[in-house]
Amino acid sequence: MIIPDRFAVMAIDPGGTSGVAMALLNASKAQTTQQLLRRAVRKKAFTVGELTAKGKNAETRQAEKLYDEWVKFKFVANVEKGIPLPYIYLVVEDFQLRQRSVDLSPVKITWGLLSLIPEDEMLMQQPSEAKSYATNERLRKWGVWTVGKEHGRDAVRHLALRASKILSP
Repeated sequence: MIIPDRFAVMAIDPGGTSGVAMALLNASKAQTTQQLLRRAVRKKAFTVGELTAKGKNAETRQAEKLYDEWVKFKFVANVEKGIPLPYIYLVVEDFQLRQRSVDLSPVKITWGLLSLIPEDEMLMQQPSEAKSYATNERLRKWGVWTVGKEHGRDAVRHLALRASKILSP
């Protein structure tokens, strides 16, 4: 597999409050995940946020907002920054059922996204894999620790994991 010179990753941690992390990354100027992320932060090509919707159809509205963010991100990465479409990645945390009575909003949001985005455009990642790879210590070391945005931080973990997988196929 070829490591692209430049690529873009948008990562989503769906839930009652969904975390979103986006980065335009330049592998020709960085060889490690740390170098990639630090450079993206320095170049202001890295963002972290959170989306929340309340009330009736909250998950549907949130899925629509996330879809709109994906379309904008993909447009900027491809048209404005010249990153080829095959190197623009959407990563979504896969839901893991761990207890009987649980909030299923992550499932509803993911299915909402799947109704708007072709399934082959979404890469699913396990929460445990992202958390064990992008630990709190590493996020701080890489310069991408976000204060007060726990869900956004989880999205950053998924972004970092995907970037690492792209760098070392």
